[in-house]
Amino acid sequence: MLSLHKHRLVFVVTGLIIVLDQISKYLVVSNNLFYTLNSGIAFSIPLANIAAFVIGVVIVMVLFFYGDKLVDGQSKIHAAALGFVMGGSIGNLLDRLRLDAVIDFIKLPYWPAFNVADGAIVVGIFLFLFCYNPQA
Repeated sequence: MLSLHKHRLVFVVTGLIIVLDQISKYLVVSNNLFYTLNSGIAFSIPLANIAAFVIGVVIVMVLFFYGDKLVDGQSKIHAAALGFVMGGSIGNLLDRLRLDAVIDFIKLPYWPAFNVADGAIVVGIFLFLFCYNPQA
């Protein structure tokens, strides 16, 4: 299990990601910059039921948070990874509950629009994979 210090790191990173995500979305919308409302899930795949999405996010966060048994629990990288995934998930969940869609505003060539929360989830997954040790 993660130590108390590592749990604090998880919550700090989670909070920072949520704040960065929500502030960036607010600034984009309030300054009339490019954004799109994505009513789907990853890569705009249609979402049939908001309740199923919320339940899915909660299950993923619980599994990820207690997934420290799968990796080296002493790793600060693992704690940061948990924070990135949880912060990104909560940031998008806040949009989904408030708007019934997610605000996406970062657009790269040949790639669907995304947001800070999406980026944080991807970074968290890569960090998680980086510190994964199947021998532990």
